[in-house]
Amino acid sequence: MAGFDPLTGQPYGIQAGQSAFPGMSATGFSMGLGQPSVGAVAPPSPATVPTSAAIGAISPATPAAPTVMGALGNILAGDPSAGVPQPQGIGQALGGMVRNADGSFNMQGLGMLAGGLQTLGSMWQTWQAGKATRDAMNFQKEAYQTNLENSEQTYNTNLEASTHTRYATEGRSKQAANDYIRRHSL
Repeated sequence: MAGFDPLTGQPYGIQAGQSAFPGMSATGFSMGLGQPSVGAVAPPSPATVPTSAAIGAISPATPAAPTVMGALGNILAGDPSAGVPQPQGIGQALGGMVRNADGSFNMQGLGMLAGGLQTLGSMWQTWQAGKATRDAMNFQKEAYQTNLENSEQTYNTNLEASTHTRYATEGRSKQAANDYIRRHSL
């Protein structure tokens, strides 16, 4: 076990309403005056340490004092003995982010949800901007290709007209004009 009282779910040595984490109240971080200074977690007192008869043969009679990293490690690992309820589904998980246990709004949770929605919106906007950029690039490539084909066609038409006119004026054969056009056309 991680040093938690199985009857109350509180870490050993921590009274109800206190936090196992220094500088943190039982409901969250506290920035106000009059709070205990940040320091080590209090060692277990004899009044709060259950006897081996109360616990049974599950854990030792004198458990070690909880540490901040030990409790945090248990919570992050999803250990049910850490006293943190495990969500059963997305609705239950989001319910804790929106409302506190007393029914009031959880402003920190709402802020995290709003930040997540803003991130999703930014990702969608970036995706759409990328699609618009690709569409514009494809349009430019099409326009360039069409312009190139039209320029080649115009050049070849002008070459053919001027060559036939020049060769006819000079009295050369039509076969010689066609050979010249074939060699110099695009």
